[in-house]
Amino acid sequence: MTIQRRELLQWLGTSLLLGACEKSSSGPASGPKEVTVFAAASLRDAVTELQSEFEKSHPGAKIAVSFAGSNALARQLIAAPKADVFLSASEQWMDAVEKAGRLVPDSRQDLLKNQLVLVCNARSNLVLSHPRELSDPRFEELVLGNPDAVPAGIYAKRYLESLKVEDGSVWQAVEKRVVPMPDVRAALVQIEQRGGAIGFVYKTDAALSKKVRVLFEVPESESDPIRYPMAKIAGSPAVGLPLVDQLYSYLRGNQAKAVFERYGFRLAEQKGS
Repeated sequence: MTIQRRELLQWLGTSLLLGACEKSSSGPASGPKEVTVFAAASLRDAVTELQSEFEKSHPGAKIAVSFAGSNALARQLIAAPKADVFLSASEQWMDAVEKAGRLVPDSRQDLLKNQLVLVCNARSNLVLSHPRELSDPRFEELVLGNPDAVPAGIYAKRYLESLKVEDGSVWQAVEKRVVPMPDVRAALVQIEQRGGAIGFVYKTDAALSKKVRVLFEVPESESDPIRYPMAKIAGSPAVGLPLVDQLYSYLRGNQAKAVFERYGFRLAEQKGS
């Protein structure tokens, strides 16, 4: 092989390699159209439906959703920006992510509202007129999301702390009987599977299940506001991808609102349009 021919082949090989490198490093817009969403466990059914509808209307788009307790998701985001959009069931945990500098400025919006309910297994003959009765030892266990971290459990704990009985608060009476669960859906499943179980979940969770019965709806005036904030995550895997903004807008749009309302959520006032 002549020197000229060998040099030509080397030049062609180098050009192809550089072209491939340039193509692979041209940024998120030319990469796979995938957006990652972290969403509170109580949003599973509504967000799964919206995920499917969004992908249908955006050919080639892929939405990956992780559902868990807002506390667990927030801690992951504080450690590293592994998602592009975060839907939390807790203002407190969204605050923590924001304080860690993980939110895209001005992207935080209150999206939804919910309500706390006390439920029992549908097969149970249990009668209860007010949660103050939970201080009675006949209620051996109370199933909650972990009251130290899970939003639904935190809301329930604060509500029970506000209910006074002769020897203090209802929370003081039931604290040692609490069965803590990793998220509100896990609490719901526990109540569904155990005939004598009783516990607090969100109204939207109870509405999805034929295996539980609502004993009491906690008045909104007697509970901390239950709001679901949403935000985009700074430095996320798909940062710069237009699809992130499109999904964010979609989740605030009329089609998404109708789906959320169908699952029993109420809309929170939103900033902007």
